[in-house]
Amino acid sequence: MPTFLDTNGHAHTLRDQDDVVLYDGERIPIMSNLSQIIKDWTKAVMVACPEDTLEFSRDYFAKLAMQGRQSRALVGETQGGSKLALSAGKVYRSLPVDMQERIEHIFMAFDAGESGSINKADVFDSLKQIGSFFDVQATQQDANELLRMTDAAAHQLSWPEFSTAVVSWVSDRGLI
Repeated sequence: MPTFLDTNGHAHTLRDQDDVVLYDGERIPIMSNLSQIIKDWTKAVMVACPEDTLEFSRDYFAKLAMQGRQSRALVGETQGGSKLALSAGKVYRSLPVDMQERIEHIFMAFDAGESGSINKADVFDSLKQIGSFFDVQATQQDANELLRMTDAAAHQLSWPEFSTAVVSWVSDRGLI
């Protein structure tokens, strides 16, 4: 007969599922959406019938995680569901909401670890995307100027630093 270990490490024989409580909500916190995630994964495995279930599962969950990050980025949320920290700049906060959201979305697309900061190496690419929003070509020199406005020693650029520097860059070009 199948056996299982309870949360205290004691072995139990599984005779009748109705007689055994496998989950005790007071001892094991389980995410509310875990059941649906497991059901969806099980269906995907059954439909795909992969030769390597572990490889399939790795790819399945990696894709699911990426979709979750992308959907959170679209609404400007971090993994914990909170908005990015407010920009310190009054000028940024005075921008139209759609413009703020676009800049936040671009920043979050480069914030792979959802840490609230991006690598300085990504500043040029993010600036190019912001420039396209304003119909302006961003150059590497523009990115270097933007970086000079921030902490030179840091390898990361925080959201408040980024948003303040971007507004300055856009403002210097007469775009706002």
